[in-house]
Amino acid sequence: MNICIITRDKIFSRMLFLELQPFSYNIKCINERLSVNALRLAVEKSDYIVYDDEYYNGKSDFLKQCEIPCAIITRSVSGNNDMQSSVKAVFERPFDVELFVAHVTEQAEKTKGYIAKKPYDSVINMELDQFSKQAKINGEVYRFSPKEFSLLSLLYRNRGRLVERKTVLETVWGGEYDPSNNVDNVYINYLRKKLDEKIGVKLIYTVRGKGYMMK
Repeated sequence: MNICIITRDKIFSRMLFLELQPFSYNIKCINERLSVNALRLAVEKSDYIVYDDEYYNGKSDFLKQCEIPCAIITRSVSGNNDMQSSVKAVFERPFDVELFVAHVTEQAEKTKGYIAKKPYDSVINMELDQFSKQAKINGEVYRFSPKEFSLLSLLYRNRGRLVERKTVLETVWGGEYDPSNNVDNVYINYLRKKLDEKIGVKLIYTVRGKGYMMK
């Protein structure tokens, strides 16, 4: 998928670039100030746009005529009430970067059937044994409790995608489980201690207020 990041803040664009780079997207950053017409030409081959509304000092002339799906980065959500259908999300600074990445990966799968290359595929080789509740990771065997293994399996099947907390609770603990209980977070921490800390790579992310994602 071709992603274009539009912002005059070079440090900010570099940060977003590094966050999205592991998914093997084709990423272009536009930091220089272009006219509206020149910007339209510059993004015409993009599949998704990340647009900082400070690029034109809050003016939305470009967005009003842009048909490419996009996410807006802003300092004030209240000033972005009348948006076009092409705008899929609005992120108010400071925002949760993991939530931003999860949004982009979800949008990628809706774009021309694109499936993102999952980060760390070349580093982590994981085989799950449903019968023994074990995982073989890079040749080493890891053992899990039934609930841990069920949670791990769910996250692994959805690598690179956000798994909502409701889905986690319904799948692992059953639909009638009390969502006010933080047992899911407890078991996420169990998995992190068994996997992330031993493997040396952060695999499991918490997207605050949304759910979890394995990269």
